[in-house]
Amino acid sequence: MDSFTFLSSTTATAAATAPVTKQNVSLGLLSLILLVFIGRRVFCVYFGPLAKFPGPKLAAATLWYEFYYDVILKGRYTFKIKELHEKYGMH
Repeated sequence: MDSFTFLSSTTATAAATAPVTKQNVSLGLLSLILLVFIGRRVFCVYFGPLAKFPGPKLAAATLWYEFYYDVILKGRYTFKIKELHEKYGMH
């Protein structure tokens, strides 16, 4: 079996088992966007400019940390920052 026949048969099999539909394309696009978002956050936290600063990684990666203390706990974020400075120090 030559390489062209092998590639043709595997491509035909893959195409027969996974038809291209709007739902599959949407799911693939959503997965790609999610993967890029998570990849960028991981890069920023561990390899980017914020990597050298100590503190909670969730706070460095997203705004959910601030949202939780400001919205859910009704404006406690400034007090949490003070606690974090006492725990980790001023860099």
